[in-house]
Parts: sequence; C-alpha cells; structure tokens
Amino acid sequence: MDCHNKITPLSLGIISALYGGYVAADQVPNTPQNSDHEVITVTGTALTVDRLDLEQSAKDNPTLSEALKHEPRVGINDAQNAMQGGDLKPEEISLSGARPHQTKYTINGVGVNNTTTFADGNSNTANDLSSGHTAGYFVDTNLIDSVDVLDHNIGAEYGGFTGGVIDAHIRKPTDEFVIDYNYRMNDSDWNASQKVGDNFQDGYGTPIDGSGEYQPNYQKRMHSLHMGGAISDTQKLAINVSKQVSEIPLANDKDVDQSMDNLFITHIWESGSWLTTTDLRYAGHTSHNFLNDTNSPDGAFQQGSETVNSHTGLGGTFKVDYTMANGHWSNSFSYDHLIDEREADTDYFAVFMTIDANGIHSYNQGSYGNLKQTQDSYQYKSAFYFDPIFTGAIEIQPSFGVELSHQQASVDRPDEHVAYQYLDMFGNASISSLTRYNAANYSADAQQYGLFADSKMQWDRLGVYMGGRIDHMSVFDSTVFSPRFTASWDFDLASTNRVTLGANRYYSGNLLGWALKAEQGKYTSTSRTCTAIDGDWSNLDQSNLDCASTTDPSSLVLSDADVPYADELSASWAIDINNFALNTTYIYRMQRDGITYTDDDATLHNNIQSENQIVSFDVATKRPYQLAGGYFSANWKIAYNYRRGHGDLGITYDQGNDLGSGYQDEWVMLDGELVRYSEMDVSGYQSPLKSTLDLNMFWANAGVVLNNRVNYQQGKKATSYTGVTSVDIEGNNETVKTLESTKLDELITWDMAVNWTPPQLDDHLILGLSVTNVLNTQKVTSISGAQAGISVPNEHYNSGRQVWLNVNLRN
Repeated sequence: MDCHNKITPLSLGIISALYGGYVAADQVPNTPQNSDHEVITVTGTALTVDRLDLEQSAKDNPTLSEALKHEPRVGINDAQNAMQGGDLKPEEISLSGARPHQTKYTINGVGVNNTTTFADGNSNTANDLSSGHTAGYFVDTNLIDSVDVLDHNIGAEYGGFTGGVIDAHIRKPTDEFVIDYNYRMNDSDWNASQKVGDNFQDGYGTPIDGSGEYQPNYQKRMHSLHMGGAISDTQKLAINVSKQVSEIPLANDKDVDQSMDNLFITHIWESGSWLTTTDLRYAGHTSHNFLNDTNSPDGAFQQGSETVNSHTGLGGTFKVDYTMANGHWSNSFSYDHLIDEREADTDYFAVFMTIDANGIHSYNQGSYGNLKQTQDSYQYKSAFYFDPIFTGAIEIQPSFGVELSHQQASVDRPDEHVAYQYLDMFGNASISSLTRYNAANYSADAQQYGLFADSKMQWDRLGVYMGGRIDHMSVFDSTVFSPRFTASWDFDLASTNRVTLGANRYYSGNLLGWALKAEQGKYTSTSRTCTAIDGDWSNLDQSNLDCASTTDPSSLVLSDADVPYADELSASWAIDINNFALNTTYIYRMQRDGITYTDDDATLHNNIQSENQIVSFDVATKRPYQLAGGYFSANWKIAYNYRRGHGDLGITYDQGNDLGSGYQDEWVMLDGELVRYSEMDVSGYQSPLKSTLDLNMFWANAGVVLNNRVNYQQGKKATSYTGVTSVDIEGNNETVKTLESTKLDELITWDMAVNWTPPQLDDHLILGLSVTNVLNTQKVTSISGAQAGISVPNEHYNSGRQVWLNVNLRN
C-alpha cells in the first residue's frame, strides 16, 4: 500500500485524541465503533487535558498552569508573569473561586502541596521566599500523560482543600519500548514587544509596588525525554527527564537566568494478584535575582543585592495493589522533601531617605539575607474498593479507606538579618524603624488523620453517590466531617442524556505555614526611632542603639482558629444531540472561615469569605467531519463567574490573595458607597465571562494537524485602595478604608499550532510551530498600587505574541 494513503497507528491516535475518541467507521477506514456500556455513577466529570492535546495545542511554557490557562472554569494568576517573559516558573491556579493555596496538587494521586510557603509567591522580604509556590513540584507537562481537574462533586477519597484538585499523571511504561524526545525553543527576538504600564521601566526595573521585574530579552531552550517499556514478562520501567534553560540578559549588563529540571522514574511489577508501582520524582527550579537601585536614573543594579532563589522537590511513592475475588486492596506510602532557599550577598536591607529643601531623596542597599526552609511529608493511604455488588435490580459499589500524613517544616537563618530605614530630615538623623531577625533554626509539625467511606449505587435510571470523610488536623486541634452527595438521572440508560445534582462540603488541610509563623515571632523584634550611641550608623548592634521603643511580636496560636471550609451545591445536564455532546454545569461555592494574619500583634483573622456562582456550557463534535480532504472538529466552552466577597484589594499585586495580607474590615467605602466587605463585587483570579473556541483540522495522509483556539475574557472589576475616611455606622463614628473600582478591558486572543508528521519517515519525526496570541492583542488585565490622586495604579498587561519551535523524535 502507498504510504501516502495509509493511516498509521499514530494518525489514528491523533484523530482519537483530538476528536474525543469517537471516530466513525464510515469516515476512517479500519477504525472500530466505540461500544456502549453501563457506567455506574461517578462523583463528577473531571476536566481532562490528555497527552495529544498537550502535544498538539499552542502554549507557552510546558507547565500545568499553561495547560489549563484557557479553561473557562479555571482561574490563572498570569498578569504579573506577562512582564517576566523569561520565567519558567508556573503560575498559581484558583479553582471554584478559592484562594490558590486551597488548590490541592497531586502526582499520580499523591498529594504534593507545599504547605509551608503558600503565602510567599509574590513577596520577597526577610521572612518570605519568592520561590514559594503551592505546588511542591514544578512539573514539565511534556512528561505527563494527562492532567485532571476536579472542581465540583469531588469524592470523599479526596480531602485537604476548599478549591479543587489538580492531578498530574506521569507518563507510564507501555508493553512496547518507546523513546520520545522533544525539543522546544523560544526567543524574545521572534516575539512581539511586551507592553508594560507607565510605572514600569523600559529595561530591568522593580515596579513601585515591589512586585516583580520586567524581562524584555530572553531565550528559552527545553529538552525532554521519555523512555519506557517492558524489561521482563512481569516488569515495566519508564524514565522521564527534562532540562529547561532560560537565558535572561538585562539592559544593565546583568543576567537573571533561570533553569528547571525534572526527573520521574516509574517501575511496575505484576505477579498474579499482586501489582506494585514505584514512583521516584525530582523537580528543581533556580532563578537569579537582584534589586535595582531606585536612586539611579538608568536602572543600575543595587550593589550587594544579588540572590539565588531555588525550589526543589525530591520524593517517591511505593504502591501495592492486591486483587481479590470481591475487589482490590490498595496501599501506598509516599515521602517528599521540599526545599525553598535563598542565597544572598548581604545580611541587611536598608532604605536611606533624606528630606531637605531640595525635596525627598532615597535609595536602597543590601538584600534580604540567607534563608532556607524545608518540608518533609510522610503519607500512608490504605483503601479497599469493592467490585460492583448486585442486589436485585440495584448495583452497589462501596469503598472505604484511611489516610495518614505527617509533615514537618523547619527554617534555618544562619546569620542575623537587619532591615531598617535611615532618615535624615533637615540634618536630624535617626533610624526611624528597625526589624531584627535573629539567627535561628526552628521547626513545626502537623499531623492529619482521615477516614473515608462511600458507595456508588445504580438503580435503573437513578444513580446515587453517598460518601463522607472525617479528618483530625493537629494544627487546628480540630476534627471535621465532610459529607459528599451526588445524584443523577439517566433519561435514556445510555449516559447520553443525564442530569446530575450534588451537595458537598470540603475542608482545608493543615496549613503548616501558620505553625511556622507561631515560631517565627519568637526570633524577631521591631524598634522605632533609634540613634547610634557611638555615632557610627553602620554599627547596628543592639547595644549601640538607643531606641524609643522595641516590640517583640506576640506568639500565634493557630488552634484558636476554625478550619476554613467550603460548601457546594451543583447541577449539571449532559446530553448528546446528533453529532454534538453538550454539557451545562452550575456550581455554587461558598468559601468560609478563610484566614489572614496581622504581623504587628500576631493576630489571626478567621472571617475571609466569598461566594461564587459559576455557570458553564460546552459543546463538542463527537465525530470529525470530512472537510477539504481532512477531518474537522470543534469544541466551544464558556463560563460565567459571579463572585461576591474577598478579592484582590491590597496595595501590591495579588496581595488580597496572600494569606498574610488583605483587609479584615466588615465595612469599606467603595466608590463613595458604604458596603459590607463580604458583599463586594470582586473577580479574584477569574474573569466574569471567559470563553474558548477550538477549531481543529487533521489531514491524515499528509500528517498535518492544525489547531486554532480563540479565547475571550471579559474585563475584571479591579479595586484600588485610596485611603481612609470617617463615617457614621449605626450611630458610631468609625474609620473605614476607601476603595475605587475600575472595569478593565475585555481581551480576545488567537492561538495557533501546526504540527507535521511526515508519513515518509514512518511517524518518527514531528515538526511543530505554535504561536500564542497571533494578533498580539495586549490589554490591561490587572492593576496594583495606590490610587491616591497623584499616583495611578500599575497596569499589568497580558502576554503578547510568542513564537515556539518544536521537534519530536520517537521510535
């Protein structure tokens, strides 16, 4: 047969993956029809991005956040990173309106959250690490088979979140030996210039709110390799490894290069009724940073401010499954060691300010000092999953299990660090404020013990899921119960016309970072209005400073707080009409008892809350249509998000989503109107209206796949802090914060990817070109900074056009 007319196995795989796995026999030769079968009710429909979509669709960095960026029900915090074009680090992800630290990350079903630095992703102070991220591992999506997102009707087996679950499935070995090498690259010279707000410098610079850097020049090179297959009749082995490098030269002859490494090893052994899976994992990210000299007009770097920030995860899971006559028993033990570290040039940070007849002059010196934070996590899970049991016309499938976890975190500050402000006001000098961070090594631990049980039941057209889990959390010294319930009705007994209703509660896991803050306060002190006894202002020894006041922070007791939780009501309708699969989903999510922290008096605030109503609709072709000698398919998704309550209200970018920041006030003055804080119209990470339209073509004989994705997001309602005012509230004169809101621009972008698999090379080579934001549409998608008359907010634009080249070699 002529190879040009042959549809290869890879071609069939591409058709199946891109077009929903429903390829009709009369359209593609030698392809069997999918058979219908009864499916017992599941807890919810996971949003899944599979292997072929990860390979074929247009995206920038191969991160989980980029893979999910345009999913209408998923919120991505990407406005800040648009300026940082050379970054390799993933963005934070919000599900169902929850703050991002309430997203649970799992790898092959095992929780891998970084619970010690969850509040520090956009901060860089003496106590915080800019490398911190909710995800313990920065996963290269070239090394995964798929990623699932659970954002509603989540089963009782999952706990430790109030948002949802993101589960990455690492590429496993198959029966056949596979080698798959991928190379991607991107260069700023190929891309459109990134727009930045007026308050950002043209070269490298720190915005006035201190939230990030602008990187106009960079080159990224990314290698990934998957090798796997059977090594004996009973064993399989897979090795997944990747190396990413981003070279970022800056305008002042300084570099802030980044690197990312991944290594995943999976070994599977099967003998009779026994199956063991051993997973080893490693991921490391390193970035070079420094501060700019605010007193220099040319953006020169600040001497002594260079730092190296790193985030590393190292761990593994050993899983044993035993199949019995009535079900299977699964046991897994996992261990993860997470490290966040900063290596700095100096152990002080100073702001020098002079006020004289010529005005105000200021400049900075120093850095934030060396700091290392580690987290060790031990987890054990044992569960038994029964096979379906038939009682008359009722089918029942119960399961139950136990989940135990122990986490220990430690902080090591090898040297004392001092942060101070030196003020010279018309010749009168003093240190107006000074915070001393003592050299210390302290730790905290947390345990969580969970029991879960559930049952799936099917009776004729009615399906019911009932479950619940009990968790005891040592950090909160509290035991909580999470009920889970879902019911569905099949109108045609073929799962093509189904209505589903759900009612669920989810509780946060142990927030180990708070336990660390309780210890942290013991090693800090704040002094006001200090003078040097010997007249030497560089001598910051405590014995040489005469201060008007010195305050030692109070200790934090997290057990005084309630466990944050979320209640959920949901409804969905899935129906197939001719060649189209339609799905409508409604989610009502109420976040309660969210926590923030006040540093001055170590006070916990347990009253952050929000309410989200999400309505989404998607429609997809089940089978591709023959068009222009190829196969055409389409998929449209749209979601409306109506949110009230907690939002991004701080003076710095995303401060309102930081656990250590945000307002706890009951009342605020918004646009001249007194409103309750919990009733404000806010957007969080999510746009009110978000939509994605995929239009795909595949020419099997030529081996060409063309993906087009049109994205729309309505402009968010952003809010800026402008000051305070006095108002009368129920007869009392009270001071409240004043806020001003603005409607940001709507945004329409177009992403395109072309991938060619030359048939003459027997599917061993794939050449790809992808372009994100083809038309280079750049709008303001977020703001930050004060808006107090003379100052305007910093404007954060979305990423401009980026061009990527891709080469795949496989056996």
